[in-house]
Amino acid sequence: LHQLLTTVNVAPNRSVIGRFRSFVLGGLDYQIEHHLAPEIPHTTYARIAAQLQRSCEEEDLLYRSHANVRGAIVSHHRWLRMMATMPAPL
Repeated sequence: LHQLLTTVNVAPNRSVIGRFRSFVLGGLDYQIEHHLAPEIPHTTYARIAAQLQRSCEEEDLLYRSHANVRGAIVSHHRWLRMMATMPAPL
């Protein structure tokens, strides 16, 4: 549950270009699946992603995914800014 709640997929696109990019990058666009099952080959992440997303919907769990790389970078920048403005723990 922790891995699912703290991980986000980035632009998992199943077009020909998306499949090629995913293969070349070793499945980096499927971070959720990688963190839940790091021992399986990255070439199976897309199939697992569809099943996992359905399961999350059935269990009312959030399955997060950025539509594109730009969105992921903007989200990461927003997160870093928020972390920089938080007071330091005592």
